[in-house]
Amino acid sequence: MTAKEYLRQIRRLDEVINVKLEQLDELRSMAERVTSAPPTLDRVQPGGGDQDKLGTVVAKIVDLSSTLADSEDELLSMRQHALELIKRIPDSRHKTVLYDYYFNRKTWEQIAVDMGFTYQWVRRLHGRALQEFEKLWES
Repeated sequence: MTAKEYLRQIRRLDEVINVKLEQLDELRSMAERVTSAPPTLDRVQPGGGDQDKLGTVVAKIVDLSSTLADSEDELLSMRQHALELIKRIPDSRHKTVLYDYYFNRKTWEQIAVDMGFTYQWVRRLHGRALQEFEKLWES
């Protein structure tokens, strides 16, 4: 794996975690909507009805929470390692480009505007920053 692939993996994992958090919110909302009204004698549903729905949703919440926790632990570890390396890069512009793109998930255009550079120059800085990061990452 290259340093660029490593940094991309951090960015992707962060995106995956955000998707999982959204799914978890949806499941929690779904669980709140499921009511467990007691069955009446004239309306007995086979299979348990709302209780089964609630149990299924709760099981999904537990499973997703577990995988989310694992993903968050992995991301935290990867981020800490990458940030330690980025801190050692001497050029502050290189640090900014790497940090903004891979950790703040900014677009190249946003970074260019924030830094007061052209899109092309930011991409060139990114290439140079990756070279610096690669040297540190391999050592």
